[in-house]
Amino acid sequence: MFTSCLSCHDFDVMSPTRTSPSGGGSLLSNTGSSGSNTVSSLTSVLKRAISVEELSENSWLSSSVIDLVFSKFAKYYRNVEYLSIDFILLALNNHNNNNFEGVTDILGQTLRYNHSRPIVLLCNNNSIHWTLIRIQYLPEPTIQLFEPMGKPQHRNGQLSYRDVPRDLVRWLDTCCPLADNKSWLAVTSSAITKQHQFTSFDCGVACLLYAEKCGLGQDKKDINDETSQEHITEYRKVLQEYINKQKRS
Repeated sequence: MFTSCLSCHDFDVMSPTRTSPSGGGSLLSNTGSSGSNTVSSLTSVLKRAISVEELSENSWLSSSVIDLVFSKFAKYYRNVEYLSIDFILLALNNHNNNNFEGVTDILGQTLRYNHSRPIVLLCNNNSIHWTLIRIQYLPEPTIQLFEPMGKPQHRNGQLSYRDVPRDLVRWLDTCCPLADNKSWLAVTSSAITKQHQFTSFDCGVACLLYAEKCGLGQDKKDINDETSQEHITEYRKVLQEYINKQKRS
């Protein structure tokens, strides 16, 4: 079983190759000072936006909860670029006219398009279901879609704009063009092929679990093979404990 680093105090959070943290805990339980005024300010704002109802056993996660956890990940998993929930809506809207200079990660730091660092973000599909996207440059360029319900039976091969936001592809084609004028849409794939989520309310929790596994450097096959509804349910408890501590602090 995957053991979340969110409650761990004694492992090397900088390592991109760890498949599980030592100490048996989770990064989210490490509620000490982040050492950054920017992160502390962001955490304070997001905490105030979280309601008690979001901590129930069968609730959906809000964008505030997700951004709060992503800001924690971004501080410690330096091998990954984590983007805010509003990234696609605000940074990549059509009014930018392909002028993407200065777009930032969840911590407000300008993206440098370092090819050794994957980019991770969440999308809300039709406003009813959270999915996670990981953009990788190495060993070859790819956009991986992590869907807690698994890959639909009708889908074969690459994804479509129904699965990956058009503005996201436009952004990558502009800022990180592929060889031979190939679009990033041509290198999309379903990272999750089997169903992990068997409830109607755990998609956000599952995606945060995927996001942390991405931070630990796990490849899509390991994430697909080593995740289950049981793991997602346990991860919700870790999230609840973390959010409760944040609200009390």
